[in-house]
Amino acid sequence: MPKKIVPETRRTETLEAYAQPVPECNLSEKDIERFSKELTKYMKQFAPAFQRVEQVKHSQAYVHGLLGTVMRKNVEQMALGWARRYAACNTLSDKANGLGNL
Repeated sequence: MPKKIVPETRRTETLEAYAQPVPECNLSEKDIERFSKELTKYMKQFAPAFQRVEQVKHSQAYVHGLLGTVMRKNVEQMALGWARRYAACNTLSDKANGLGNL
């Protein structure tokens, strides 16, 4: 039990004290394509767990958001990034055929 009540705490540490250097990305385009294909195959295993196609697409978007470049990994930031990517990368024919990339 604390001996006294502290009404407010102040953060004296700075974020620099906890910052880690960003690792160098040395993956080739071929590595990324291979990983993307493997991830797609892996995610297809979970499709029967969802009742609707939209749920499958949203789960894929969520995983892609976690792996994406957005610094803050919250649902709002990931959804905004997905919406921008979806709008930029998909053609109308891809959307109509259900082939759009998430």
